[in-house]
Amino acid sequence: MNIDLVDSSVNYARDKDEKLKKACEDFEALFVSKMFETMRKSEIEGGLIEKSRGEEIFTSMLDSEVAQESVKGGGMGLAKMLYDSLGKYTADDKGNNFPAQEKTASAGDDIVKLRQQLSGTDVASDMSVR
Repeated sequence: MNIDLVDSSVNYARDKDEKLKKACEDFEALFVSKMFETMRKSEIEGGLIEKSRGEEIFTSMLDSEVAQESVKGGGMGLAKMLYDSLGKYTADDKGNNFPAQEKTASAGDDIVKLRQQLSGTDVASDMSVR
């Protein structure tokens, strides 16, 4: 394993935090966009000029863009609530780039140890490595 390839200047906990914030903002933008779409469906159809397919596509794109811009300006606060709720799960990293992980034995070693511990019982005699 070549350790020189790891860039120690990258803070993976901070990047995870930024990704969570972006995901929360994207979710709020999608929510607002779907809300606009539902509101437009409640409009009474008709009028002098019928809507074309192009106008429907443009309106959909406009709603998505307005939703994105509203989130950048603070939006409804849904992204902040989600970020605050989910952020507590990423706070455990405490800025560590590579959290220490416990090394575990392979499954075969675990079975052998279990057999040794249970030797003389019915359970140990029924166990077999497959």
